[in-house]
Amino acid sequence: MENYVAGNYEKVYLADGKQAAGSSSSYSTHLIDGEGKFNSSGLESFTQNANLSKSGKSYSVISIMGPQSSGKSTLLNHLFQTNFVEMNANKGRSQTTLGIWLAKCVNVEPCTLVMDLEGNDGRERGDNDTSFEKQIALFALAVSDVVLINMWCHDVGREKAANKPLLRTAFQVMMRLFKPRQTTLLFVLRDKTQTPFAKLEQILKKDTLEIWNSIPKPQSRKETAFSEFFNIKVVALSSYEEEMETYLEEVSELRNQLSSGEIMSTSDESFVPALGFSISAEEIWKTIRANKDLNIPPPTVMIAKVRCEEIAREKLEAFLANNEWCELSEATSTNNPVPDFGNKTSSLINACLSQYDEDAQLYEDDIRQERRQMLIDNLMLRIKPAYDSALQVIITGKVKEFKDAFENDLKGGKSFRDMVDICVERYSSQFDRAFEDISIPEGNWDCSVEKEKFMNEINAIVGQARGEKLNDLIHEYNEKLRDTTREPLEAILGNPGSETWPNIRELLSTQSKEIAKEYYQAMSQLGGDQDTTSLDDIQTQFQGYLKQIIVTKAKIEAPKVANLMQDRFITMFLQDSDSMPRSWNEDDIDINKIIRVAKTQVSN
Repeated sequence: MENYVAGNYEKVYLADGKQAAGSSSSYSTHLIDGEGKFNSSGLESFTQNANLSKSGKSYSVISIMGPQSSGKSTLLNHLFQTNFVEMNANKGRSQTTLGIWLAKCVNVEPCTLVMDLEGNDGRERGDNDTSFEKQIALFALAVSDVVLINMWCHDVGREKAANKPLLRTAFQVMMRLFKPRQTTLLFVLRDKTQTPFAKLEQILKKDTLEIWNSIPKPQSRKETAFSEFFNIKVVALSSYEEEMETYLEEVSELRNQLSSGEIMSTSDESFVPALGFSISAEEIWKTIRANKDLNIPPPTVMIAKVRCEEIAREKLEAFLANNEWCELSEATSTNNPVPDFGNKTSSLINACLSQYDEDAQLYEDDIRQERRQMLIDNLMLRIKPAYDSALQVIITGKVKEFKDAFENDLKGGKSFRDMVDICVERYSSQFDRAFEDISIPEGNWDCSVEKEKFMNEINAIVGQARGEKLNDLIHEYNEKLRDTTREPLEAILGNPGSETWPNIRELLSTQSKEIAKEYYQAMSQLGGDQDTTSLDDIQTQFQGYLKQIIVTKAKIEAPKVANLMQDRFITMFLQDSDSMPRSWNEDDIDINKIIRVAKTQVSN
């Protein structure tokens, strides 16, 4: 805790920037110290203690710059009831404010933040250390809506005392770094003189515009008017020491003008939400200190990127920790269907995005939408495993349901082909409905691969059943072929002769063709192979089977050949050409010739 004497009362500051009990309700913090260190923790505490989160974009920032010991802190304290440290005249004129102090104004609406800058042109830093003065001046111009330039009336028209070098540097850098936002430059002329106010105002505006016109400008800003960046206002105050009462009246009038918006620009294009002021201010200061002036984005973009990323991260973590989502995610790992998974998950996503939209509504639209899409992408990345599990449960479950239903339909005696078409169509539709039940619009996921996998599995079940049916059918018609050819074949082989093999070939052709037609008709009721298997192919298959039957039957009849040949020989030897018993006359019978003829008949 430090004690400072200001005027005729004592101000007490705590380390976190909050005032001690019994002091004013103003909050303050040492934003940037004399060495250029940014007080992040102090600003964070300041943001909380001052309830900046409630202000949204309805707030303003006012800063003051000017020569050392020119009464800047005193002016702010009287204007806004702040508690900035004031110079103790009894100790001599010296540096009082180091760096930048930040305070919230008391009883001012909308919320107003005030920055008290270290005075320039001080003997403590001298002429060789003006870079810090330029940096804090640039910082003030970057974050403020109104910049009070405190100076003595008799310094109007001068160079350093009128802040011309400082403004020249600030203007030049501002031209490159920031988009126009019409910051108000309020010249506060201290200790009125006999020079007419209108003349002083004219000189200040003329000198300021000359500074603007003299600085080099990037190509994109060649035609940019001063008025696009700045407004100039000028006020004059009486002497604080010699005309205290008048001074206080004029300060009160200035306070009214500032709080009413009479001086301040009405444009809020470059405003950042009050809650994000701490992030924006720190990022701008870091960039200025690192001399990355050409790469510094507008404050609105800075704060939008940082805050929207934080908000998106918070909402993602909250979604993943949500009990309802945790239950849904766990349910997908149980191999049981999760009713209404898609709608429930989508509802949680929408709630998460609505919360994001509400918290991020004050930030740049492009950045907000970009981070919103990143949030959606991250959500989908975390949700996808549970979704895939739910989809796999559907595939597994529907395949089993199809198999059971298909087997039951087979037992019912329905037409195989009609039953397949109806059952496959029914379960294809059921899969589509189940997919819709788990689908999540935000994911925009395609299930074509999973649908193909599902259809392949049920088609494999159908194919297996069709194969079994075809095997049964082939066996049935093979047996039928065996039965229909048994008697004709036995008759042919039982009485062999010169026509035996032609008769066998005829039997092979006619019977295989007949059974092939019947089989082809029966096979068409099963669907599938009839489009790729011709009737000739089927006939060839049955011919092959019938040949096996004939060969087998021939092998059975083969041992009887010797007896048949002997019987044939005897028959031909003992009978004449008319099949009559032969008469044996000693004179006209040629025994050797009869034997040769009988042998010939047997060989045939």
